[in-house]
Amino acid sequence: MLKGVKLVAITGDGQDSDRHRAHAAGFGIHLVKPIDPGQLLRILRELSQAPLEAEVRD
Repeated sequence: MLKGVKLVAITGDGQDSDRHRAHAAGFGIHLVKPIDPGQLLRILRELSQAPLEAEVRD
């Protein structure tokens, strides 16, 4: 149902362990607050133009 969905975590936690937990939870990108709005817009543009994956990877 969510095949091809790209998730961006925006958190106040920036330790390596926090990044690993975000990726383990399915987030492809982890940003730490406060974020630069321009950076977020660039990421969203890139994600919207990325081709959907042909298959789900386990």
